[in-house]
Amino acid sequence: MQQYSGLVKRRGLAEDELNAVAHLMELCYQHDQSWVRVNVGDLRHPAGLLCQSFLYYEDALLVGYLGVEGLGASVREVTGMVHPAYRRRGIFRQLLAAARLGCEQQDIARLFLITEQGSESGKAFIASTGARLEMAEHEMVLQQFQDHYVLDDRLLVRQAEDDDLEGYLQAVSTSFGETVERRRPLVTLFWHNPKFRFYLATFGEGEVSCREPVGCLRLDVHEAEGKIGIYSVGIIPAYRGRGYGRQMLESVLRDIPEREQKVITLDVETDNTPALHLYRSCGFRVARTYAYYALDLVLAGTLSPVE
Repeated sequence: MQQYSGLVKRRGLAEDELNAVAHLMELCYQHDQSWVRVNVGDLRHPAGLLCQSFLYYEDALLVGYLGVEGLGASVREVTGMVHPAYRRRGIFRQLLAAARLGCEQQDIARLFLITEQGSESGKAFIASTGARLEMAEHEMVLQQFQDHYVLDDRLLVRQAEDDDLEGYLQAVSTSFGETVERRRPLVTLFWHNPKFRFYLATFGEGEVSCREPVGCLRLDVHEAEGKIGIYSVGIIPAYRGRGYGRQMLESVLRDIPEREQKVITLDVETDNTPALHLYRSCGFRVARTYAYYALDLVLAGTLSPVE
């Protein structure tokens, strides 16, 4: 294994580097009792996302890690950690400065710095960067599925097929108030990847037969971690308030073949009261909460790659 010192940039990580990141995560959790939002499985199989890792070594030991993940043309998410015994030495500031420089060179306008809400050290460092709190999300875990057997037979929920791409794009963009073209790059990137399962809810089955796309949902299957994540749960505004979100979610949960063998999670913004009520009533419980701080690169204070 090659011996490193100082800051190292990576587009992909070797197995020994992945193991070192996982070990560093465990050390930080034991010390802080808070989780770093780094998924080693996603680092191993990035599924086409724009991911970059910044690692910091001292005496060949990995003591700092920062990951940058692409969300779109102008935004990136940033998570990271420093070995408890090597803090207050400017290591994370160097990692963030290097990541910021790389993002600015790619015309990235904003970074979201993510930390668990209970992490005092994480929040203290982020405060020193001038980033502002943008939002917070609960990570919820399904404990015991509570099926209410909601059924309107005019609504059909099914896994999307190849020719459903445009219908799915229409549903997801309308549900989240975005344009189809803004959503298209990420959806098409994942569409044929077996790690992702897309679901479409259409209204107008039976005698109506118009089959209008009205809802959507995506599953991300993490085989190595034994997890399934639920994302992009949406019902278009004109069809809200009819129980279709519940019917769609329960239908998908009911049909997940691995439901009893895998941990099923989802994320929801902390102030989204209707969604929180729905998820809790289906058996989800809050596991942890993450805060997202926005750092506008064109407005942020100057950081040097080396302190």
